[in-house]
Formats: sequence, structure tokens, C-alpha cells
Amino acid sequence: NGEINLGNIFEQDLDEITVTVVKTKTMTQAGVNVLWESGDQIGLYVANSYTADDRKRSAIYQTTLTEPREGATFTKMDDFPAGTGNGLYYAAYPAESIVRWGSQNAMDNTPTARRCYATIPVEQTAVNGGWDRMAGILAASSQNSQFSFKHATAYVKFVVTDSTTDFIKLTIRSKADEPMAAVEAAILYEEDSSITVSSYSTPSDYVSISTGDGLPFENGTYYVDYIRFVDVDG
Repeated sequence: NGEINLGNIFEQDLDEITVTVVKTKTMTQAGVNVLWESGDQIGLYVANSYTADDRKRSAIYQTTLTEPREGATFTKMDDFPAGTGNGLYYAAYPAESIVRWGSQNAMDNTPTARRCYATIPVEQTAVNGGWDRMAGILAASSQNSQFSFKHATAYVKFVVTDSTTDFIKLTIRSKADEPMAAVEAAILYEEDSSITVSSYSTPSDYVSISTGDGLPFENGTYYVDYIRFVDVDG
């Protein structure tokens, strides 16, 4: 009859996905390049996730690279099929930060494919020229295997120079003990492929970043990631 059911077409599982990032994931000396690293994992929404346990699952894709690259191919690593909602695949990075997919209510087992929840660490590890990979939440939606990721959160930038007093930890606190950051971010995938993000749960009045080896920060540029806490119904 000349009609095409897009839902059926896009329910086919993806063996590989090709990804880029609209803005930087890892800062280089040029300050603009996007670099994926070997072992990076991306999680995609799994179709027909009707239980609380199902909604915690993601279809996992991983890249293997000889050196960091701006664009990369990610290969399917598990048996969970990537699914679609409204004709779109939904993806988030890093996969290990994904808490669940679906509605705002953690006990609601009727999933909404257009929403993902990801953990942002309040205690972050410093990376010279970039940020803690667990805090660098990226998200994307696509009708096919080509994904263009966007940053889901913003970053506070600070620079260490020769004139900076040695320190091993930087803590950002809110005023008057008001909630400043959310450990869990709610990512909503819009129909125009844009994303909106809000804080969801477990507020904190601080975010800290420290060196992993306990030594003072080296000269360079660093970023702290957080979402200002905004109460969300449900």
C-alpha cells in the first residue's frame, strides 16, 4: 500500500554504531578536538523494558582504538537489543554512569524511552586538560547507526599556574547550605535531537575534585562538572 512502518524498521538491532561529539569530550592542546579513547563504552536504550530491572539495562557498545580519535566505531558487546522509542535510538556515555531509562518515578515500570538517568560523581578525579570521564555525561539520539553526541552538563573551569599555591583538592560549596548539585541527572531526549537536563535526586551542597595520586595539581586546565539541584516532581 506504499506505507512504511518506521517502528518495525528501527527495531532491528545494531551491530555497530559510529559516533562523533558536537563539543569536546577530551580537551587537547588545540582545545577543540574530540577524542574517543580505546575501551570507551556507550549504552543504548533497550526496547520493551517493562520492569524495574529491565530499565537498568543498556545495550553496551565499546570501541577499540590504537590512539584517541575524533570519530570512532563502537561494536556491540552484549545480547541486549538496542530498541527505539518514537522511531529513535537513545544513547548515553559513559555506559557505567547510566542508572536507568524511563519515567521520573523510579517505581514506575511503564518506561518512557525518551528519558535516561545518569550518575554524576560529587567526588571527581582531576584530569589535566579535561575532566573526570565519569562526570563527562554525553547523550545522543538517532534514527540510524550514526550518532552525534552532545554534552548533557556544564563545567566549571579553573587554571593552575606557577603562581598558584599548591593544593590537592578543590571544593565548590553552595551558600547557606542550599542544595547545589545532584548526584543523578535526568536527560530528556527532545524530538528535534536536542537534549534537556535537570537534576533529579540526592542533592549535595558541594562538589569536589582532587588529584588521584594525592600530589598537588600540576599546571594546566581542569574542569569540575555539576548540575545545580532543581526539585523535580515524581
